Amino acid sequence: MQAYEFNLQTSEKGELLFPSEIQRILKEQRKARVIVLFEDKEAEWERLTMDTFLAGYSEKDAIYDNL
Repeated sequence: MQAYEFNLQTSEKGELLFPSEIQRILKEQRKARVIVLFEDKEAEWERLTMDTFLAGYSEKDAIYDNL
């Protein structure tokens, strides 16, 4: 099985608008397995918050890890 990763938009009706290159592949292959992943703004915010928090962590702070 080959995998292609790409971003796409949806129409106002909620239809997936595949890039022309992928449409050409679909015409040739005729079968596909689809996984739809949506952007998770909350998860992105949590990751940014954690990255920012850990950026302030120093080796000197390790003494508090075992308290």
